[in-house]
This record gives sequence, structure tokens and C-alpha cells, in this order.
Amino acid sequence: MAYKIPDSKEVSKVIKDVIGREGVVGSQYKLRKIVEKELKNIDPSYSISGRRVRVLAIGSKNVSVGIHTKEGEEITTMSICPVCSSKLKSIKNKTLYNWEVTVGYRCRKCKYWTGKKRRIPTRYVFEKR
Repeated sequence: MAYKIPDSKEVSKVIKDVIGREGVVGSQYKLRKIVEKELKNIDPSYSISGRRVRVLAIGSKNVSVGIHTKEGEEITTMSICPVCSSKLKSIKNKTLYNWEVTVGYRCRKCKYWTGKKRRIPTRYVFEKR
């Protein structure tokens, strides 16, 4: 069966309505299931991925996204955010010899950050702002 991809404005409105009604949704999987059910009420052929729901929720002004992580291996460099795929900014520090050293990375769009050891996202919690 063929499926359609809903436009971003329509999905953002549904996410806003769902979060407004639910208050807190404890995982990306649950939020995707609820949003997809609402979208199927609009058009039965609509389908959406969990990643797209997460990225649109992060971009929404009405939704706060909490990121739970686990610690991974040490990293040397990192440029793309694993949560929202935007560019990461280096967190730098100066040494006693006035050299700049990168101590971590921070995303400007979402709340993700990491230090010397990579923080791997494991769970997302969506709340109403």
C-alpha cells in the first residue's frame, strides 16, 4: 500500500495538540504512535518516522525535549548533532600556556552536549512548555 508524507506544518500542529493534551510523553516511540494515529484520522495514507517527529518537536516553541544519554567511547572530533542533525559548536578552554583546547561540543538547536566521552542518546521525553 502506498503512503503519503504529511507536510511539516500539519505535523507540527498535531504534535502541539498531542503534547497539549497529554502533557508529558515518555518516549519517541509513544509520541510517534500517537501523532501517526492523529494523522491517520486526517488522511489514512499518512505515515511518519520517529526521527521526523523528534526533529519537528525540537523545532516547536511549545514542546520541551529532554534527552537521556549513556556514556560511550572517547571522541576526537564531532560535527553533527546526533539528536537533531544540526551543526555542533565546540566548547573550548584555555590552558596555562594560553592554548585553546576543545573540552566538548554543544548543539545550538537542542539541549544535546557531550564532553571527552561521547554521550549517546537513549531516550527522549517530550513535555509541554
